[in-house]
Amino acid sequence: MPKTPRSKDLSQYTVHMVGNAHIDPVWQWRWEEGRQEVLDTSHAAVDRILDTPGFIFCRSSAITYEWIEQEDPELFEQIKRWIARGHWNVVNGWWVQPDVNVPSGESLVRQGLYGQRYFAEKFGVTAATGYNVDTFGHPATLPQILAGQGMPQYCFFRPGPHEKDLPDTLFWWEGPDGTRVLTARMPGHYCTWSEEIEDRIRDAVEGTPKGLDDVMCFYGVGNHGGGPTKANIASILKVADDASGPNAIFSTPDAFFDAVRDRCQKLKVVAEELQYHSRGCYTAVSSIKKHNRKAENLLLQAEKLSSLAGHLIGLDYPAADLEFAWKRVLFNQFHDILAGTSVRPACDDTILEYQEAELLAGRASRTAMTRIAAQIDTAGDGRPILVYNTLSWDRTEVVETEVTWPNHDDCVHMVDDAGEPVPFQVVHTNISGRGTTIRVVFLAHVPACGYRTYRMVQGAGPEQASAFSAGESFIESDLFRIEFDPSAGTMTRLLDKRSGKDLLAGPGNVPLVIDDPSDTWSHDVDAFRDVVDQFEADYGVEIVETGPVRARVLVEMTCGESTLFQNIKLYRDVPRIDVDLTVDYRGEHEFLKIAFPTSVTDVTATYEVPYGFVTREPNGNEEPAQKWADVTGTLEDGSQAGLAVLNDCKYAYDICEGEIRLSVLRTPIYCFHDPAKADLRRRYEYTDQGIQTMTYSLVPHAGDWREGDVVRQAQQVNHPCLVREEPAHKGKLAAIGGFASADQANVIVEVIKRHEDSDGLILRGYETHGQATTATITVAGQSSEALEFRPCEIKTLLVTDETISEVNLLELPQSE
Repeated sequence: MPKTPRSKDLSQYTVHMVGNAHIDPVWQWRWEEGRQEVLDTSHAAVDRILDTPGFIFCRSSAITYEWIEQEDPELFEQIKRWIARGHWNVVNGWWVQPDVNVPSGESLVRQGLYGQRYFAEKFGVTAATGYNVDTFGHPATLPQILAGQGMPQYCFFRPGPHEKDLPDTLFWWEGPDGTRVLTARMPGHYCTWSEEIEDRIRDAVEGTPKGLDDVMCFYGVGNHGGGPTKANIASILKVADDASGPNAIFSTPDAFFDAVRDRCQKLKVVAEELQYHSRGCYTAVSSIKKHNRKAENLLLQAEKLSSLAGHLIGLDYPAADLEFAWKRVLFNQFHDILAGTSVRPACDDTILEYQEAELLAGRASRTAMTRIAAQIDTAGDGRPILVYNTLSWDRTEVVETEVTWPNHDDCVHMVDDAGEPVPFQVVHTNISGRGTTIRVVFLAHVPACGYRTYRMVQGAGPEQASAFSAGESFIESDLFRIEFDPSAGTMTRLLDKRSGKDLLAGPGNVPLVIDDPSDTWSHDVDAFRDVVDQFEADYGVEIVETGPVRARVLVEMTCGESTLFQNIKLYRDVPRIDVDLTVDYRGEHEFLKIAFPTSVTDVTATYEVPYGFVTREPNGNEEPAQKWADVTGTLEDGSQAGLAVLNDCKYAYDICEGEIRLSVLRTPIYCFHDPAKADLRRRYEYTDQGIQTMTYSLVPHAGDWREGDVVRQAQQVNHPCLVREEPAHKGKLAAIGGFASADQANVIVEVIKRHEDSDGLILRGYETHGQATTATITVAGQSSEALEFRPCEIKTLLVTDETISEVNLLELPQSE
């Protein structure tokens, strides 16, 4: 073949040929087909080991090994032998190669916890190289998680050179906490489809960083499996035999990093996220993303409540059920599943698997709450109501529940565990042959990771005045005043009464319809700005309820054949505005966003990412985020203020100067990839059509998002207090109790679970404000020593009857 001119003496370089088979277990096929491809490809890899001296195969993703173990034990034993002999290399100590923008930080920790533990148990090894070659972007917080799971090095491919400028193909990637991992963006591609790969080998040499003479080159048929072919191997051997060419050797990422690490001290440091690729993936197939958030939240809740029940009453911890449920979630975080880029039947499979995880987590929570409740002393007048808080701080929250009551004519009121009246409000009464059901909202103050007993009692109680005023076009609390355009249904004023500042520069809470002709991934699209329509109110703005605790406004809107309902809620003593949204969407090739143009300038745009946050340019580009995004800037009088928009199931925003927009849904064709063009003669299925619900929230604030307590408010939206009615009875537990907390507001205890190797408890906390902090964490009456948190640092604690000690993210002593 003709050779292109080369600028280097190729014979001085060693090319580490990494034989692999990228397998998408789900994409244009369902998981059963992907599972078979894992088996077939692994058989083929063993054949290559047997017929090619020195050949090495690399394979990631613990679940694929579990499939082999279950389906073909003989093949599994062969792989185990080849691992021991160095011919099969385990990379990526995670359960799958997931999307890493949408999963929570804790999900990324569990990917490694369950993946690395599987490899250690089955093969006596753990992966040293993180390996997410097809994942669509990587958050800035990932280095700390990788290093904490025993992977000090990382391989990726996307974003490519046309999407992200980097100083070189090999660099130090530094997280906001200061952790660094040696990181390689692989040259070329992780797959080969042509039989000849000689030019790819030489191209890899051309990209070798200055001062190094080792480089990686990946080969093997992939996506639907396959792996290295005999022709691939022949090409490698041909290059190796050419004295004027590079030294091409069968190798692994581990061997490459070992070969270069001592010579990498002067490599450039990249202290930022590795983005962007396929920005439409942050929103496509909203139902999958909603179930992901729901399942993650339910599992964290179930672990905390089960740990609380174990401490208080000795309830057995449901370890097997929760591990099974977590693994269901982790598998469905695979990048082509969670991104919403798979075929429709595969997406439907995913919903069912998430629901299975949700069922197991919900059952564990209900069991724990029921068993705890049975031991709480609820004796006394009236109807006891227990409120559980699974977050690590004392919280004030408006809770809603239904209470059965024998007589609908009775006046009732609410008291706390000390018999003191609490603000409450009846929002609905239903009378049936079985009695009266009263739906109430009341203001609860609940200890950190604990519970509190309230009771509905007979009698009018103290007189309660409404906490709100309202008119045809406004609603107002002690904290906020919102004014509306009744004809459009939009907000015209958002006044933070604490500062006296109006945060809107124009109509806000506006549902915008944007033209989106892109494919499912939105390849090569940075921003979605072409507004073609917007929803408008049909019947004006209706004040549905006002009272001592809550006010609610209903807005009904339409756009073409699509309809939308907003229930806007203001609360007493809660510095947040919630909006419950229901939308029935019918458009095609469109993007729905909710827009809030703010009155701030000199904007800082901040977004939550897994176990941290990041600031980005407010340029209107589509950005991945978790539970919140914030726009902070300068008002006309020179003061600083901002607006955070929170959500319970979405993962994208854009901020352009002072306007913040929440991405709600997209309607491309399912699994439709450029450069394919739609055939007008065919009928296609479009994502996100039909009914969906969500909650988003507004947190106006003075200063920046830290002063607005945005992180905690977002946690409270995603982890509402749990309420249950309980019969009156004696019990050994007090009417109020707390379990675990941190003494600093910027440290959150995200996880309380049973230790994987003992009956001890694991607590995981992280610093949320990007500020070095000294904190003490208390659990079950024990307090840790003063813990020094670096900015954005994650710490994991093992709690036994005698001690509280730090362990790593695999729940092993720090030295292991």
